[in-house]
Amino acid sequence: MPRFVLAGLSALVLAVSLLLVACIGLQTVEEGGPADDAGLRHGDIIVKLAGGEISNSGDLFRALTANRAGEKVQVELYRDGKLESAEVTLG
Repeated sequence: MPRFVLAGLSALVLAVSLLLVACIGLQTVEEGGPADDAGLRHGDIIVKLAGGEISNSGDLFRALTANRAGEKVQVELYRDGKLESAEVTLG
């Protein structure tokens, strides 16, 4: 992600805006589903799935449909401001 040198609150607002534009936030996680089993939580912000950048719902759909149920894929996400990764078995 590009870095910007701006003063004070403006820099924070810009950084958060850029992050939210280039990702997908999890609104719900179904109990017992693949995301839950992988430890994903409501509010996690998905930025990569199966090696592909996730910038919008179309990217997420393509990444999910490019892989088969039962396959394990890596997910990169932001949680509490920290970049984390998880392995998800697709359902």
